[in-house]
Amino acid sequence: MDIQDLLVVKIGSNFYGFDADKIQHILRVPTITPVPLVSREIVGVAVILGKIISILDSAVILKEGVVDIKNEDTRILTISDEAALMVDEVSEMITLNSENLEETNGEDELILGFYKTDDKKNILRYSKELHSWNPEN
Repeated sequence: MDIQDLLVVKIGSNFYGFDADKIQHILRVPTITPVPLVSREIVGVAVILGKIISILDSAVILKEGVVDIKNEDTRILTISDEAALMVDEVSEMITLNSENLEETNGEDELILGFYKTDDKKNILRYSKELHSWNPEN
């Protein structure tokens, strides 16, 4: 039985659980500078902790619309020294075991499965390494 700490975030109308070990920081939305001629998933760049980092829209990546950058609940999750993921809301941190994972049929390469929790909220688990996501794929 594998135990996993997940950071639960809201993206669009769904909740996703990201491996907590992959998240470096959770921050409010900084000033983002748009970059012309980049893929739709890239919102722009921002200076975070003294470094210029690409800001990715998690809702666009997961086909959940777009994250509302002006919403006060919107957060930035730094996932590497080069990229951060924008989410609609950070909900909570939970610990789940693999027995609670209901695997998907594999049609969506980004989703490994669904976790069932005590409060009956289904949390979609993101299966890819966050920092390895590439808009070219």
